[in-house]
Amino acid sequence: MTMVVSGTPILIVKSVEPTMKFFMDALGFEVLAKAEEGAGLGFVWLQHGIVDVMIQTEESLKGDMPTVSGQTGNALMYLRVDNLDALAPKLEGLEQVVARRTTAYGMHEVVIREPGGHLVALAQPKDEPAPAAE
Repeated sequence: MTMVVSGTPILIVKSVEPTMKFFMDALGFEVLAKAEEGAGLGFVWLQHGIVDVMIQTEESLKGDMPTVSGQTGNALMYLRVDNLDALAPKLEGLEQVVARRTTAYGMHEVVIREPGGHLVALAQPKDEPAPAAE
């Protein structure tokens, strides 16, 4: 039986830089690899701990995988975080699609729209205290 060893979303955007800035500044991701395209980036691969996110422009995707371009569907990226309260100031100015709530399955959640237009749910287990401030 084949085992899946990892999974990485590729967020398709008009411009890489605003989405990359959100993931780096608000969530602490770091650049693993990037590809220039014209005056900006066409692709970037980000990582934070064991979580990877790839961001690619529509134009780059057309050149890289023309049969995939225009075929993407809708998805909601769900990220578990250790301190939802500490993230609140970093989310200011972003559209809040779902206000902070506590779910029936035991998570505190908020859903925002990142600068590239994708929905990102940020969640913390309600029974897990946030780490102490440094």
